[in-house]
Amino acid sequence: MNQKHLLRFIKRTMKQDWNEVVHQEADGSLHTLSKVFTDLQLSAYDLSVDVLDVHADRNTFHRFDKFNAKYNPVGQSILREIFIKTDNHVEGRYFAHIVKEVMSDLEESKYQNSELRLSVYGRSRDEWNKLAHWAVKNNVHSKNVSWLIQIPRLYDIYHSKNQLQNFQEMLENIFLPLFEVTIDPSSDPDLHTFLQDVTGFDSVDDESSYLFILSVCTSVVVLPISCRQRGMPTFVLRPHCGEAGPVHHLVAGFLLAENISHGLLLRKVCSSALYLKGFSFWYGRKKEKKKSNGVCFLHDRFGNVLLSLRIWYIVVQVFVTATGSECIRMGLILVSPRKNRTWDNAHN
Repeated sequence: MNQKHLLRFIKRTMKQDWNEVVHQEADGSLHTLSKVFTDLQLSAYDLSVDVLDVHADRNTFHRFDKFNAKYNPVGQSILREIFIKTDNHVEGRYFAHIVKEVMSDLEESKYQNSELRLSVYGRSRDEWNKLAHWAVKNNVHSKNVSWLIQIPRLYDIYHSKNQLQNFQEMLENIFLPLFEVTIDPSSDPDLHTFLQDVTGFDSVDDESSYLFILSVCTSVVVLPISCRQRGMPTFVLRPHCGEAGPVHHLVAGFLLAENISHGLLLRKVCSSALYLKGFSFWYGRKKEKKKSNGVCFLHDRFGNVLLSLRIWYIVVQVFVTATGSECIRMGLILVSPRKNRTWDNAHN
C-alpha cells in the first residue's frame, strides 16, 4: 500500500460510511466518522497526499520518533486507529479492506509478492487470538502475501504503565500461545490457520538493550523444532538492528538472527562480526561431522547456536560493560549451566 492508495480509500470510506460509528472514547462516548473528521476540521476535499503526510523520507532515518509518526495519517493517532489497526471499534474492517485490495493488485500482477507486517506487543495473552480471528474472519489470505510478526521493544514503557509485571510475562504473552497451538492445533483453530502464512518475527523500536534480542532468539530457535516435528511451517528471526542505538545490539542480532534489517552501523564492526559469524558456522559444522560431546544442532541457518551465544557474550563484553542493574530492570537473572556460577564469571 502506498500513500495514494490510502488516500483514495479514506476518501471513499468518508463517502460511503460518513455516519458509521468508528470510535469509542475512554469515557464510553461513541463517535461517527463524520464526528471524527469534523473535530479535525477536515473534509474529503481538504485531504491530499501532502496533508496525509505518511511518506517516509530521508529525515526519518535514525529517528524512530519521526518514523513512527508517519504511521499517523494527518499526524492524528485516531485515524491510525480507525484505518490501519486490527483491534478497534470496527474490528479492523477498514484495514482488512485495504490489505485485500493490495492482495488483489499483487495477484493480478502475477509476478509480485509481498511480506507484510503485523504487530504483537506482548501486553496480554489474547493478542494472538484476536489477531488470528481478524485474519480468518476477513479472509486476508493470498498466495502472493506472507506475514512477518513484528515485536516492538517497548517493555520499559509497558512496565512503567503497570501493563506488565516483568519481562518474563511479556515473553510468555508472545510465545506461549504459539507453543500451545503447535502442540494442539485444536486449542485455537484460527491461530493455527493464520500461522500457515507467517514466515517469522521482526523486532523494532528501542535498540538500547541486547537482552531483548537474546530472549526472543532463544524462543525462535526452539519453536521451529516443535513445528518441524509436526510438519508445520517454521519461523525465522529477522530483527531491525543497526539503525540507531549501541553497537552491541547490532552485533547480537547479526550473530544470532537469520538476517537483519537496516544494519547501517554494521560497517563499524563489519570485519570482526563477519569473522565471528563465519567461524561460528564452520566450527558448528565441524562438530556436527564428528558428532562429539552430544551437541544438538538446532538449525543449520543458525550455525552452532550454542557457540554463537558464547561468542556473542565475548563480543558484547568488548563493546559494553554489562551491569546487574540492566538485568534486574528487565526482570532477568542470567546464570551459567554450572551451579552457583553467575553469567559474569561463566567465561573464567
